Amino acid sequence: MRRSLFVLSLASLTACVSIRHARPDPATESSALPRIATEFPSASGAIILTGIELPDAGTTIGGHYTGLGFEVRQFGYQLSDALRIRWSEAARDRGELLLRAAGLNVVGVGQPSSDAQQLHGVQYGLSGRVAEMSVTTTGPTEPYRVDVQLVVSWELLDIGSGGAVFGRTLRGSVRETGDLDSVIGRALDQSLIHLVADSSFRYALATMRADPDAGMEQHYARDLPASGDVIQLDSADLNPAEDSGLALRVAAGVVTLRTPDYVRGTAFILTRDGLALASARVVRDTRRLRARLRNGIERPIRVIRTNRSLDVALIQIACNTDCETVDWEVPSGVDVFTQVMAISPALNDVDSMNVAFGRIGGHWGMGSGVTLDVPDGSVIGGEPVARTSSGRVFALVSSRPGRRTAVLLSEALGALKVRRS
Repeated sequence: MRRSLFVLSLASLTACVSIRHARPDPATESSALPRIATEFPSASGAIILTGIELPDAGTTIGGHYTGLGFEVRQFGYQLSDALRIRWSEAARDRGELLLRAAGLNVVGVGQPSSDAQQLHGVQYGLSGRVAEMSVTTTGPTEPYRVDVQLVVSWELLDIGSGGAVFGRTLRGSVRETGDLDSVIGRALDQSLIHLVADSSFRYALATMRADPDAGMEQHYARDLPASGDVIQLDSADLNPAEDSGLALRVAAGVVTLRTPDYVRGTAFILTRDGLALASARVVRDTRRLRARLRNGIERPIRVIRTNRSLDVALIQIACNTDCETVDWEVPSGVDVFTQVMAISPALNDVDSMNVAFGRIGGHWGMGSGVTLDVPDGSVIGGEPVARTSSGRVFALVSSRPGRRTAVLLSEALGALKVRRS
């Protein structure tokens, strides 16, 4: 086992005492981490734990006592630069594991480097600062009985806007027999566990935010096809969510099409590289049009093809990573009275997604598609229509005026020269 040396500065003696403590390895202790029962909202963007700052070097943080009732202080504990670095790095490594265990998409910082690290698609930066730290050890020989009390101020930074969106000061307290490194590490872990269990912290992560990469050159994963080329898709292009609820699984692939000023409509994603279907009317002017994903990040779009007669458009979203898709099928027809749901995303940071339940009407609609029996005003166009029995999307809502109709994906994709094998 690797061992590390640190120095204790004396409070009541004139000599320095050196003792050895084992330094825990976070990578090998993942099975020993506390279980976190909190599930974060699916809108949470990628997060980076920028660091946990300890008090300045030279700060006295406690001492060692012997005798009944901690009567005699034998020596004091003082932070050194080496201790600060070691405890901070270990706390950050363990913190990343804890955040991942809670279901967050964590981007690791990696080893310190003199080079600037480029981060893409990261929405949040989380930092902690230890405002108070008290360490008391007792016992005649090692391992000592260790009592650690600390207070950590946590701050969540929205990288898209550059401002702090959440702050909380939380305690960590551990009292057990062991070495200083491991007990202090568990106290820091405890403060982070209190943070991830905080409902206000979860709400801050669920709130939709601006795109942190808005000023960067955007990358589209699929090259533009020639105008007459058939776009061939297969099952490997799908990347459906694993939510247990059917509506949530569909909603994972649904995006809001919006300008900086207002919402224009809805689209839903077909492929992991960002191909999506929308209403042709919504995407006529794309100069400032962006797609807001379920994780709250806004991404630019480009129009691949449109068909005005069916009011459908094939667009592509510049996803930095694999997009979540709906699970979809291309039936040539659908039975009358099939129970369906049409889903649109939240229009703002407070409302939740809108789910309209209905059924397929008893006759063909206008021009193409089938009629939908859903509540008035619940859909406006572009929403995916899925079977309530399976959650598989088979049509999209048309934005044409008159009777509410749904265009079958077999018709829409055929008109847009897209084929699924």
